[in-house]
Amino acid sequence: MNFQSHRILCLWFPDWPVQRLLSSTPELRTRVLLLVENGRRGQQVTYCNRLARSRGILAGMPVAEARSFVRPTDQVVIQTVCRDEDRQALEQLAVATEEFSPCVGVEDDIAPECLLMDVTGVAHCFGSEMQLVARMEQVQVSKNLEPRIAICNSVGSAWAVAHFLAQHKRPVVLDADSFDLFQDLPIEALRLEESTRRKLHRLGIKQFCQLTELDRSTLVPRFGNELLVRMDQFTGARPETITPFRPTPRFALKHDLEHGITHPVALEQLWSSTLRRIVSELAARQIGTGQIHCQFVLQHKGKREVTVRLCRRVADAEHIADLLRLKLEHFKISEPVIGIRMEALDVAPLQQSQRNMFECVSDEDRNFSMLLNRLSTRLGSENVVNAQLFPDPVPERAIQYVPVTNRSATPPCITEVIHLFDRPTCLFPEPRPVEVVAVVPNGPPAVMFWDRIRFDISSCWGPERIESGWWRSRFVRRDYYRIETTMGQRFWLYRQLQDQRWFWHGEVL
Repeated sequence: MNFQSHRILCLWFPDWPVQRLLSSTPELRTRVLLLVENGRRGQQVTYCNRLARSRGILAGMPVAEARSFVRPTDQVVIQTVCRDEDRQALEQLAVATEEFSPCVGVEDDIAPECLLMDVTGVAHCFGSEMQLVARMEQVQVSKNLEPRIAICNSVGSAWAVAHFLAQHKRPVVLDADSFDLFQDLPIEALRLEESTRRKLHRLGIKQFCQLTELDRSTLVPRFGNELLVRMDQFTGARPETITPFRPTPRFALKHDLEHGITHPVALEQLWSSTLRRIVSELAARQIGTGQIHCQFVLQHKGKREVTVRLCRRVADAEHIADLLRLKLEHFKISEPVIGIRMEALDVAPLQQSQRNMFECVSDEDRNFSMLLNRLSTRLGSENVVNAQLFPDPVPERAIQYVPVTNRSATPPCITEVIHLFDRPTCLFPEPRPVEVVAVVPNGPPAVMFWDRIRFDISSCWGPERIESGWWRSRFVRRDYYRIETTMGQRFWLYRQLQDQRWFWHGEVL
């Protein structure tokens, strides 16, 4: 086996959602705990505690069937699985475990239960690797957790040993010479997809040693690249990196007052000083904010909230203060304020900070962004919009208006390029019905009448057929013509093929 020199630790918490609840609520150990999710047969048990398993309850069992195994004296607790809370708790545990490794990551899985750590060169700080895992297990047990811990030379082997060899309070530390122990591991230790495991079982391949005896060139046509990748990650022949978990820092401050205040000047001093402290912390890290949330705590436990959204992330206290001042112009507080809570949201690195140092146009860009911010604050963010192209052949649907403060809306990919001169510079919000005289039936227009005005057509280009899908609510079938009148005017007309009516849709100004 081609093991690398790295030392990887896997910290596995079997049935992590159950362990998380038992850690915070130990009294649940004496009750039948069922964590359920909706399945094809209604609510099914996804996880259960040790007492529930001793009654015969298994994962995947319908809740109604699981209840039949409960004794009359048992107290049953049924909760819905909350994946988000489970992941957040595991991420918090990853942060708390950084005392054992500078590189701690959460396994890449829909429902993660493991922490992976690079402990290369760290063991001497604890005496030895066995002392390291002993100390780690002691810390986790003090939190009412039951981990399985293993140290090996690769991520894949550490994961496999933690799942199939390690036990609670019996960690396993293996090196590259422990080849014989890996041979008897089941193929489930390779972290394969369910479909790949089923194929291997149908062929009678159930252990890792059976895979190593096969010709590698014959595995790809049958199982794809996944099987070889997992085997190489297990042996260490293919490197597998651990992505360290770094929680997003929160930039929030709160300030409680001994006595309530109501005077506008005192209120402004309160929120402006809080704002300056937050922005100074952002600027020190070269981070900008796109949203400031301010909450005033009132004397009788009431709250008043104000939110300022920006079209571009900034770290300018004076500019944000001006916007917040505009918001507070019509802000009425009926009772004294005894505290303030302020937080900078939508934070990200200031991407333009380096370029602004050298480019002269950066001041104009910054001033324009400040203008958009002020307009959005004064008129409302939904009333200051920006036009975005949208891949739709129907002209009036090809543009969507998005608030300038909405950075989450990504512009769609435009795959078809339309020449600039094929479209008018002015497109009417609604097509105008007109009367048209053609030389031949269904032919190009010769004369147009609109609002009792006659337009004689000297030149005409087209038709350009534009149709929408039949599944759209408003089915469109049009023939567009670009025309030039004898007076030099250039219009954009179309004939509606469903009823042969003519419309004037735009003009070149």
